[in-house]
Amino acid sequence: MKTWTTSLLLAAATFGSLQGVAQQPAQLSERDYDLTEYFELTSALDVGQQVKLYFKGSNVWIDLNNNQQFDEGEQALVNTVNYNMYTLGSQTIRVYGNVEEFLCRESCLTAVDFTHFPRIKALGVSKNELTEIDITKNVELDYFECNSNKLTELDVTGLNKLTLISCQDNQISKLDISNKPVLYYLSVAKNKIKEAEMEDIVVNLPQKTKIDKGYLYVAVLSPSEGNIMTPDQVARAKAKEWDVEAWSGTAWVDFEGTETSLENILQAAPRLTAYYNEGVLHLSHLNVGQKIMLYTFDGRLVFEVDATDETLSIPCSLRIGYYLITNGVGHIAKLFVAE
Repeated sequence: MKTWTTSLLLAAATFGSLQGVAQQPAQLSERDYDLTEYFELTSALDVGQQVKLYFKGSNVWIDLNNNQQFDEGEQALVNTVNYNMYTLGSQTIRVYGNVEEFLCRESCLTAVDFTHFPRIKALGVSKNELTEIDITKNVELDYFECNSNKLTELDVTGLNKLTLISCQDNQISKLDISNKPVLYYLSVAKNKIKEAEMEDIVVNLPQKTKIDKGYLYVAVLSPSEGNIMTPDQVARAKAKEWDVEAWSGTAWVDFEGTETSLENILQAAPRLTAYYNEGVLHLSHLNVGQKIMLYTFDGRLVFEVDATDETLSIPCSLRIGYYLITNGVGHIAKLFVAE
């Protein structure tokens, strides 16, 4: 199992019951903060509507009306199990304090500014309306995801601590991943990366090992997919011990290249699939009689049960983050719990 330094992704989960407790420190004032160190969010939502935020850290202040005064109700909940909702007093807000990890989803963000907050380690802004983002000054990042926005470019040069980059479902045409020695998770599916630009990605993939593989999610098996990855490029990525996969509509499946027949891929043996909803983990295409083992991405075993049927629904409480599920040799699924 791989080492994942971002505790957001390694958040401990308990099987059947959840012990997470939100931490809320004593009331502070704006005088307790360095007002030159902040990040800024702008939403298309109206004043009075709510944004969906998650913080890991301490003493976090959300200036919800952007008046640089610490008003009642502006102290953020931190280290919680799920996202929390915050009511906008202004369409542009600023966040101050000790923030190690930050996620904002489905909040109609149209602009963000993280240039004044270089020390953040994990950042997620998926499912918003961003057309650009500058993270070049956030050199401590080890996790970044911006799926389902409207980005046409993404600059991650100089961010050499990144282990995960997920930018699927945008309009990106190239991505420079050079000098990313610890990168092992890269999702670029549903973009506009053509053969020459995909070549740059393949060349710059760091070498992995059979017991420490990389994961490359490169395409959606749909006419709308704009990426091109040739069979030769796939073969060379796999030679570097990267699993190369495409989304079939129901599961991630092995990808052999853009020239591969879609029909052949969809007829391939089904892989273990997993999704989590309302406290229940749903699994299908299980190997009956084999153990089902759920791990955090740092290799911590959360639980194990026997696969008594090809399809199972298992009640459990999982915190926000990424997980690995195994069910016998070579039968692996990745799971992201967003809330």
